[in-house]
Amino acid sequence: MKAIRTFTSSPKSSSKASTYVGQCKALTKKGSRCKRSGNGNGYCWQHGK
Repeated sequence: MKAIRTFTSSPKSSSKASTYVGQCKALTKKGSRCKRSGNGNGYCWQHGK
């Protein structure tokens, strides 16, 4: 039987925590939601504020 390792933190983690996981919160010019995935601040790379 193999042992399963669990880690509480990633060795590559940075001081900037990205806790938001989901769709970008920004609205497009047409008024619909952006379809990209959001990062730590809730916005994608293009709409990051």
